[in-house]
Amino acid sequence: MKFLPYTKLDGIPHILVDGTPHKDSAIVLSHWIKSGTDPKWMRDTSAEIVFDYLDHHSVPSHIKHVSNDHYDQDGLVAMLALIDPDVAQEHRKLLIDVAEAGDFGRYKDRRAVRIAIALDSIITPASGYFQASVFSLPYPEMAALFYKKGLELLPEMLEDIDSFKKLWEKEDEFLSYSENLIKERRVTIEEDINNDIAIVTIPTILENKTFHKFAKNHIGAIHDVAIHNATKRARIFYIHGKKIHFKFRYKTWVQLKDNIHPLRVDLSPLAAKLSQIDTVKWKYDGSSKLTPFLHTYENQETSLEPQKILGFLVDELKSREVDWNPYQKF
Repeated sequence: MKFLPYTKLDGIPHILVDGTPHKDSAIVLSHWIKSGTDPKWMRDTSAEIVFDYLDHHSVPSHIKHVSNDHYDQDGLVAMLALIDPDVAQEHRKLLIDVAEAGDFGRYKDRRAVRIAIALDSIITPASGYFQASVFSLPYPEMAALFYKKGLELLPEMLEDIDSFKKLWEKEDEFLSYSENLIKERRVTIEEDINNDIAIVTIPTILENKTFHKFAKNHIGAIHDVAIHNATKRARIFYIHGKKIHFKFRYKTWVQLKDNIHPLRVDLSPLAAKLSQIDTVKWKYDGSSKLTPFLHTYENQETSLEPQKILGFLVDELKSREVDWNPYQKF
């Protein structure tokens, strides 16, 4: 099979992986909402869906192309499994780990998270893999170029990720630093299993650093992967001195097979309530976002005690109706 950009799919039967189906998609292998993927193939990552599909089926002879509408590690791994099945099967376990690291911020093999970081790093202007003009293209065209480069480099990364050290070394050091903070309990993670919440308490002396997530730069005092790899909880409540925020993890946005969590609820009413009793204003990003946050505007310090906010939050999570259900039949 060959990769074909999403913008070139009209009239061409293809396999769509890890994204939104195109009108001419002959087969869809995706954990996204509204994907239409046959439930018997559903797995936690799209990469696993593709591997399991190939375990039981040959791709129909009239289908020659595979595509996706956005660039990320899970989509890239799923694509490679169809385009170069020999390489993919040889590195199957590691590739699934790469997809997990990219989508859910968890890993078993350290090579996997380094590959995931490298695959995010290559699509930044600083990497030098693309001319500056590429980053001003419409996103679908830009994503297609990212996929072409990713498909070229991923097999090399699987064989020797150390050769790409310049792409992952700095962030890997931040990850190790973050993991040590948790190990030494300088950053603590307390789990409320009944409400699927992890309460993460971070020392105020820690300053924000940059890391990659969903092919974009993000900032935080501790690397997301360190937290996500340390807790199975899908709701994260952060306490960083007087800077408090809460998020739903990405795994509550997609369809999962093996690790299903409580669904998202609308926290806008809670943001309004907190804004009335706090000295600063609060907002909720909206449950349709990949990883929506409940937070203060411009990350301002709250005047409220963390436990009081947490109490309000738990009440809302228990009482509000679900407003994002990736398993809903459309």
